[in-house]
Amino acid sequence: MLNPPPRIPDGKKALIVFGFVTRTVETALSVRLLTDHTPPLIEDASALVRILTESVINAAFIAVSDETMADRYDAWGDYLEGKQEGWTLEAFPKATTEEQAEAIAAIDRMQNDASKEFPDFTKQRGLDFWKHLPDRAKVIDDYLGQREFAMLHETWRSLSNYVHQNAIALHQRIIEDRRGITIGRTYTDGDAARVLLACNESLIALCMVLDWFYCDKAHAAEWDRVSRSFRPYLY
Repeated sequence: MLNPPPRIPDGKKALIVFGFVTRTVETALSVRLLTDHTPPLIEDASALVRILTESVINAAFIAVSDETMADRYDAWGDYLEGKQEGWTLEAFPKATTEEQAEAIAAIDRMQNDASKEFPDFTKQRGLDFWKHLPDRAKVIDDYLGQREFAMLHETWRSLSNYVHQNAIALHQRIIEDRRGITIGRTYTDGDAARVLLACNESLIALCMVLDWFYCDKAHAAEWDRVSRSFRPYLY
């Protein structure tokens, strides 16, 4: 993954894809550090694997889409940045009304520039161009002719429990039996192995996509073999 591709990619799409690649490499290294920690920090590693999985799905979705998608994604970032700055201004207004008005005007200009080209941005949720994560995964699989990313989404769904810290995650920390109530978790090697497996599944899928688009499918047979060995139930 860290070796340069045989041809240097150009265009905004490739920049975004490889930006996601650097993100996934760093996240995967963090996952390994947490699982190797004494004591192991498996739930925290699980939350990072969820981020890793989403990053891989996003990178692949941009890769299978045309350059217009990259332009939309980039502009969407400007729109969201303005939105977040607006929330901050509401919570922490500027010292004077003049400064507040100037800051709001700058945010409006940023969002209007994005909205001129892509009026979808005026919607609050469910932007048509970007889709929800399972829909992105389906688009990728339809393009590649497989179910690789549908499976990644299911992994992402289960790992979301640790990101949001809902009751499912908390149930694992409260154990009641005849001896009493125990609060906390003791992780097994199997717990660590499941997290590392999910991490590897995402990295394999990412490598396959990079090989497909930036290495002329030079290693397609090898990535298919590795994928099948990790996910025999998909084939």
